[in-house]
Amino acid sequence: MAEPDYSRVPGVHDPEAGTDGFVDTIPTSFLGKDIKGRRSMFSRSYLWRRRISYAVTSTVFLLAGLAISYHFGRRGGKEGGAGSFLGGVTPDPAVALAAKDGMAAMAAAGRRLHVATWNIAAINNNPFEYWITTKENPDYEKLMINIENFLEKPGDKDVPVSKVFTEEMFTSLEGKMDKVGWDSVRSYWDGDFKKRKIVSGFMKDGLLGSKRLASMPDRVTNTINVKGSEEPVC
Repeated sequence: MAEPDYSRVPGVHDPEAGTDGFVDTIPTSFLGKDIKGRRSMFSRSYLWRRRISYAVTSTVFLLAGLAISYHFGRRGGKEGGAGSFLGGVTPDPAVALAAKDGMAAMAAAGRRLHVATWNIAAINNNPFEYWITTKENPDYEKLMINIENFLEKPGDKDVPVSKVFTEEMFTSLEGKMDKVGWDSVRSYWDGDFKKRKIVSGFMKDGLLGSKRLASMPDRVTNTINVKGSEEPVC
């Protein structure tokens, strides 16, 4: 095995530094100056080069965004948005005049128009996740209100998880997990989850929500689909 080379790495050339003319300093490749003392155009520090790259990239995107905003701003918002779906539809003159007069009256009275939007798209079938208005079925609204009250103030009904998902249920689930080669999670069950309260310790745990540990399985288990029917049976 060859002996390691411990010879000194040449540093900055200094005529007063002895017979070899070099000092024991940081190698010149790590300095911001070249060996002739001139300042290099770019820093040799990787950290500074990365910061400069980030700054340049951010500036480019910012300028591009400002240019796009200015471009569409000059068009006065006549293109895109909801107006692009109306085609050549011309509003009724009486309706347009009434709307104009109404807005003018609101402005004169110092009132402001408050607008709210709601993304009504839904990929889940969970009936308790979306609250709808159905006057034909008052029992539905009563059910939803009762569920909300329970989640907000469960009281003595905030029982341990093991009262709902029993030890027998977990053992059955553990057997199925073992058959497909999944690691055992019994330590988590025995040491934590079965002792939690169903509402305050489980349903309202933000960490479980962010990891989708409950909502993701719910997407495929909250309804029962059957062959030959487009509608779920429940």
